[in-house]
Amino acid sequence: MKYSNGMDDGKLSDLEPEARMSRSRRNRRAALNLPGILVTGLFLLVEGWFFLRLLRFQMVPGKFMVLIALGLLLLAGAVGFLCWNFKRKVRFIIGALLAVLVSAGLIIGTGIINKTQNSMNQWQEPSTEMQQTVAMDVYVLKDDTAASIEDLSGAVIGILEVLDRDEAEQALDDISAKMKEQPQVRTYGSPAEAVNALYSGEVRAVILAHEHIAMLSGISGFSDVTEKIRLITDFYAERPTQISTLPGESAASTAADASEKAEDPTHGTRSWILIKHATSESTEASGEVIETEAPSWTAPIYTDAPIGTTPPPTQPPTAGPITVPQGQEGRIFTIYISGLDTRGGGLADRGNSDVNILAVVNMNSRQVLLLNTPRDYFVAFPSLGGTRDKLTHAGYYGVQASMDALRNLYGVTSQYYFRVGFDGMKTLIDAMGGVTVYSSYEFDTGSYQKLITDPESSTDESAEPRYETAYRYHFVAGNNTVDGAKALAFARERRHLPGGDRDRGGNQMALIKAVISKLASFSTIANLDQVMSAVGGLARTTVPYETIAAFGRSVLGGESWNIASYNVNGSGGLEYCFSIGTAAYVMYPNWGTVSYAQNLIRQVYNGDWVSP
Repeated sequence: MKYSNGMDDGKLSDLEPEARMSRSRRNRRAALNLPGILVTGLFLLVEGWFFLRLLRFQMVPGKFMVLIALGLLLLAGAVGFLCWNFKRKVRFIIGALLAVLVSAGLIIGTGIINKTQNSMNQWQEPSTEMQQTVAMDVYVLKDDTAASIEDLSGAVIGILEVLDRDEAEQALDDISAKMKEQPQVRTYGSPAEAVNALYSGEVRAVILAHEHIAMLSGISGFSDVTEKIRLITDFYAERPTQISTLPGESAASTAADASEKAEDPTHGTRSWILIKHATSESTEASGEVIETEAPSWTAPIYTDAPIGTTPPPTQPPTAGPITVPQGQEGRIFTIYISGLDTRGGGLADRGNSDVNILAVVNMNSRQVLLLNTPRDYFVAFPSLGGTRDKLTHAGYYGVQASMDALRNLYGVTSQYYFRVGFDGMKTLIDAMGGVTVYSSYEFDTGSYQKLITDPESSTDESAEPRYETAYRYHFVAGNNTVDGAKALAFARERRHLPGGDRDRGGNQMALIKAVISKLASFSTIANLDQVMSAVGGLARTTVPYETIAAFGRSVLGGESWNIASYNVNGSGGLEYCFSIGTAAYVMYPNWGTVSYAQNLIRQVYNGDWVSP
C-alpha cells in the first residue's frame, strides 16, 4: 500500500522504532528541564511582584528603575541558565541557591516597601473640605439644680457668635423642642467669654464644643473649669470646613458675614429667642428678638500697659492673593507646618500651635522656602469674623483656623498641612538615630537647681543643703548632634536667645532642615520602614502621597535642593486675647518684614532663586 508521500507500509514500519526513541529522548530532556523551568518561573514571579511594588512605591527615580529592571532580568537569565538541565547537579544547585537567596531578599524588600508605604499612609488625613461630626455639649454650673434639658425651659443660654455657630444652632433646635418654654440665647465672641458669662450668672447654660472645654482647662484662669461646670447633655452636629478670606475676595467667613449672621441666624426651626445687644439701629430677624442692654462683662482696658502701635486689622496693601501659576498645581504649592505642644503623648485635634511655618515649595526649580511666623504674632482670625488674637491660639479652633490666619497675613493659600506633636518630633529624631542641627548662637537651656551638698550623706551634722544652677543641655555656635529630647529643648528655648521668640523660630526651621537632610540620607532610607512606624499616629498630613514620592525621587536621584528660611519680626506689647479672656503678651507684626516675606513667596512661585 502506497501513502501520499510515496512510502509503503514496509518502509514506515522500519522508522517507527527510531521515532519512538526520538520521542523518548525528548520526554527525558523535558523531564530534565522541568525543575529548571519551575525554579526560573517562580523566581520571575517573585521578581515581578517586587518590581511592581517598587513601581507603586514611586520613590525610586526612573533611571534607577531601569537599572533595577535590567539587573532583575540578568539574574533571571542566570538562574535559568544554571537550572536549565537538572542532570548537571552542581550547576542546578548553584542556580537554585541563587534563586532562593535573591528571592528571600526581594521578599524582605517587598515587605519593607509595603510597611513603609502603609506607615506613611497612616499620616494621611481626609481633605479639609469634608465635614466632621462634633459634640456640642450643654453645660451648667456644678451646683445648678437643673438635672435635664427640660429644667432649662425659658433659661438664658450662651453660644458663640461665629465659631461653631451653625452647630450650636443645630443643638438649640434639638433641645428647645424638649422645653415647655422657649430658651433665650445670648452670643459671645469666644469660649472664654461664654464661660465667664456662665460664672457671673449672665447665662444659666452654655453650648460649647467638647474640645473648647478641654482647651480652656489648659489656660491659666480656667484650669479648674471642669470642676466648676457640669454637663447636662450633648448633641452631635456636622461641622463644615470654614474657608479663609482676603480683602476683595468672596468667601464663607468674613467679618461682615459674621455680623450679619449674628443679627439674622436662620438655621432650622428657630424655636428659641435671640437676645440682641442694644444698638443704635435694630433689625428684626426671623423669629422673636428681645432687645437688652449689652452684657456687663467686657474686655479689660490696660491703659498703663506698654502697648505699641496697634497694627491694622488686615494685611498691608502690598499683600493681595499670591496664586500658583496656571497649570503648575501640584508642582508649586505651600504646606502649613504646625507643631502642637502635645507633651502628654498622641496628637490632639486642637491645641496651642507653637510652631507655625509655611513651607513654600517649587518642584520645578527645586526650592523650599521655610517662612516662620512667631507664635505670639497678633493677627486676625478670618474664621472667627476677623477677631485678632495670638497666632498660637488659632490652633484651639483647628488647623484650618491657623491656615486662614496665615493666609490673611501673607496672601498665600496653604494647599496642604503637616501637623506633628512635640512628642512625635522627638520620636522621629530618635528613630533616625539623631540629627545634626546648626545653631547661630551658643546657649544653655533647661536650667534647674542641682544639689551639690546633701546633709543626709554628710558627716557634718550642721551641714545645710547647697545648690547651684545647672543646665540640662548646652549648644555651641555651629553644628550640634542631638537626640530627640535635646532637639526639643533646642526648638523650645527662647529665654536664653538674644532674639527671644524670633530666634526660637529660626532654631525650629534649622531643626526642620536637619530632619529633611537626615530623611534624605541613605542611612535613613535603608531603615525607612522602622522610622515611619515609630512615628505612627504622631503626625498627620494632607500632602498627597504622590507629592511626597516625587520629592523622594528627586532627592534620591541626586538633584540638589535650595532650602532657604526667613523669620518675620515685630514688637512686643499687651493686648486683650479673646481666646483666654484676658490680656497677654503679643507681638505686633512688622509690616516691612511681612511684605518682604510676601515677595519671597512670589519669587519662589515664579521660579526665581531666593537667598534671604
